[in-house]
Amino acid sequence: MSNWRTYQHDMDDAVDDVFAEPVELHPWQAPSRYTETGGPDPDREVVTTTGVYVKPGASVSGESGSAGYGREVQQDTWVSIVDHKLEVSLLDWRKADRVYFPERNEWYEITFPGPSATGRPQFYLVRLQDPVV
Repeated sequence: MSNWRTYQHDMDDAVDDVFAEPVELHPWQAPSRYTETGGPDPDREVVTTTGVYVKPGASVSGESGSAGYGREVQQDTWVSIVDHKLEVSLLDWRKADRVYFPERNEWYEITFPGPSATGRPQFYLVRLQDPVV
């Protein structure tokens, strides 16, 4: 008999087959002064994977923390990436790292990387209007 993680893995793959899109995670060095924009972090690799882009209305799924567990983050956009597709530990990603959606040609900045009890960590995002990359 399979354990529940096997079923979870299968369900995550089914969700990704329908909703996931290409996503790139770009490590970014935070600026050292207020007037700077920072720059790419050469010590960490860019990760290319797939993730589910989520906008408002997704709170009914419970992924946003609305079920009353943990801390709810008031952010209206995030990307959800399955643990086994993240490639690099969630702990290696931090505020100010960049996220790029090539099919949308949109850049975002990570404001909060959040763990998930369901094995789908979320990166809460803010859109960059004029990205420096």
